[in-house]
Amino acid sequence: MFTGIIREVGTLLEKKTHASHVSFKISATTVRPKPGDSIAINGV
Repeated sequence: MFTGIIREVGTLLEKKTHASHVSFKISATTVRPKPGDSIAINGV
């Protein structure tokens, strides 16, 4: 039962990070940074 809770929390965190990562990608493309800026974004 305890491992099931941990697994569920892990899945929730995974979904949350994925969602924020996608929204970051969208905002990054909406801004359309200069070539130098896009390299900095990819580095992170």
